[in-house]
Amino acid sequence: MDWTKTNDQTDKDWANRVQVSHRTYTTNGAPWEEVIHLANVLGKDVWINIPHLATTEYITSLAQLFLNKLEPHLKIHV
Repeated sequence: MDWTKTNDQTDKDWANRVQVSHRTYTTNGAPWEEVIHLANVLGKDVWINIPHLATTEYITSLAQLFLNKLEPHLKIHV
């Protein structure tokens, strides 16, 4: 929750989420791609918290990203 700054997150649209190309993750949190990368490198399951303003499209796109990028043997806890 802290690394992605879920409690302070104002993201609601997938297109406006934090991107890997942001110069710092301090203000808006880490992008989901970094969360997935860390889980894959460590071989650990992931616990995610979805921003409360997220649209259905945001949630669907997030699920698709995890499906495509997270190692298949790892679990996602929402």
